[in-house]
Amino acid sequence: QPASGWQQLREWNGFQSTLWPMYMQVGFCYVFAMFFSNSALFYINYPTQVIVKSCKMIPVMAVSVLWRKKQYPLAAYVRVVMVTAGIIMFTFFKEGAKKTAKTARRQGFGLGLAMLSLF
Repeated sequence: QPASGWQQLREWNGFQSTLWPMYMQVGFCYVFAMFFSNSALFYINYPTQVIVKSCKMIPVMAVSVLWRKKQYPLAAYVRVVMVTAGIIMFTFFKEGAKKTAKTARRQGFGLGLAMLSLF
């Protein structure tokens, strides 16, 4: 069985020099994602934020393709595009109350904040 990260560490200094920056990066990303997500709730309603968060497949796939050089089959890309298009159509083209330009601007800003929370 290959050695895990904890088994490879010989002393505490190795932990500080190798894993601490990675933990800090993950922590900062999580804190900023929660900040943008909670800030978006001032401008959009909660169901819309949940729908936007279900589009997380796009950034996950983009990062894995661009940084990790992972390759997906064409069917996976098609599924992601279809799910995302369905979510966008459900969010923006549903029947309801008429929206003014000010409301549309506020929702656009809120959607932007929600999108930032995905990265």
